[in-house]
Amino acid sequence: MASNSRTYGKKGSGQRKSSIHPLVNMQVTNDASMTDCGSENTFRPEASSPVVEEFETIAVRPTEVLDLETTSTVQLKSVVLPINPDFQVQAEDQAIRPSYNYGARLEMSYSYVAAAAFEEEKFDKHSAVDIGEPGYKLSAIMASMPFEVLRLIINSNLCKAIHDGNPELAKYHSEDAAWQQNSTGTNKSAAIYICHLVDKEHNAPTPQQCRKVIQRLRRYISGDPEYFKDAVALDNARNHRSSIEDIQNGRHHHLQGLIKRVQQIITFCTALEMRLSELDPDLIDVPLEKPLKYVGYSINVTARGAQHDKGGTSWFQQMALDAFRLEAPDAKFTFEGYTVCFMAHPHEVSVAESLIGVITGSMIETGGGFGVFQGGVQTTSARLPGLDDAARAVFWKQCDHWRNQNTPYNKNLDFDYKRMMETEEVQTPIDELDLELEELEKIYDEQCEQLEALKAEALKMNEQKRALIASTREKLNNLEQNMTDGFKKAGVLDIIQYLREETDASEKRLDEAHGGA
Repeated sequence: MASNSRTYGKKGSGQRKSSIHPLVNMQVTNDASMTDCGSENTFRPEASSPVVEEFETIAVRPTEVLDLETTSTVQLKSVVLPINPDFQVQAEDQAIRPSYNYGARLEMSYSYVAAAAFEEEKFDKHSAVDIGEPGYKLSAIMASMPFEVLRLIINSNLCKAIHDGNPELAKYHSEDAAWQQNSTGTNKSAAIYICHLVDKEHNAPTPQQCRKVIQRLRRYISGDPEYFKDAVALDNARNHRSSIEDIQNGRHHHLQGLIKRVQQIITFCTALEMRLSELDPDLIDVPLEKPLKYVGYSINVTARGAQHDKGGTSWFQQMALDAFRLEAPDAKFTFEGYTVCFMAHPHEVSVAESLIGVITGSMIETGGGFGVFQGGVQTTSARLPGLDDAARAVFWKQCDHWRNQNTPYNKNLDFDYKRMMETEEVQTPIDELDLELEELEKIYDEQCEQLEALKAEALKMNEQKRALIASTREKLNNLEQNMTDGFKKAGVLDIIQYLREETDASEKRLDEAHGGA
């Protein structure tokens, strides 16, 4: 089966002539005019989801223009390496392992997945406000995705399954499928896409390749002169040109003089090491079951794909790709992207990006992906600021109509409803069993208390018996020492010996009883 994916991350043909992103109109403004971080005119240079020019004119601070520059024509800020040990520990502490098995919960119902995702984000404090939506909204987002797609992005390798000819996926990702045409066509559609880091065979990296990349990234931020050439190689993998002098002075292209970026690299490396440590050592050269991912949102997937092609997206994503290419050049790693979810309402956008980011473990904190920013925040293009209210209403009405006609949305909701009803039917006898179990536990606790009381009483009695045995021995010894010859001739010594043997036997029985208890 031919591949219908969009391959992201190709090397550019040359340096950019301008720091202005080709897909947006940007206007440099004074910092004073940018105080409203929630403004529709705010642009965040490291956002997970930059907008496209058809919908928004973006205002950018002068410092952000410098951060966007990818050539050596701008003097980079510097950072002192290695960073303070306290900052290193702080970054390491951000590394976590996902708390829930989302694949297992998916087999139960969407609501189980939604509840687990909310609890995970509430604990990690990433975007709990977004995914704290009512469960039915989260379920609706998952229902709009083909079930096999949702299962694969949580548990396995979507790219490999598509290229291996999975028939369920062919319904959506063949060239003539409506899903694929809506992803690659010129129409605007609010969508969540996932870029998967895979090799030329569509496999995820092996643990060995991951460990080599971890080592390269740690050396990149080490400040050790021994690795300056390696740092230059990573900086210069694309259009940028760093020198040994740049690295020596902390002007690393990917760091932009920011300690925060150094910490993010440390967090990712630590989390990925945690993942790898859980694997069987015999699988060191076997591809990981799940590719590392980058989850993003776009109002125009085609234009967004072009941004990925030019390396104009997440700095962390592109740095990691270059590191894998340097460590495993024959594998020809790239980002293979697929649209996994189309949205029908503006409120779904930020929620969907947050939700899918959590259940796929694509944040750097989990070591499962390259997301460095909170999902669901950089989605201002969903407001369609370039359109009036009537045009916005038409746009979202078309999106809703398309989803109902071309996705398994309604079918999946019906299926999930039946699963929930079956769960409720089973839940009633389970509740009754829980009550019976509680009663049995109470009885058990009472019996344990009684047993402990008996043990205490037996221990007290044993102590009294041992005291009596000791007292008897002492009296027998005194009697023997003070005995006259007359008593000895009368056979009293034999009686004393008999009593000693009986005392020893009593003590032995006590010891055996104590050992058996």
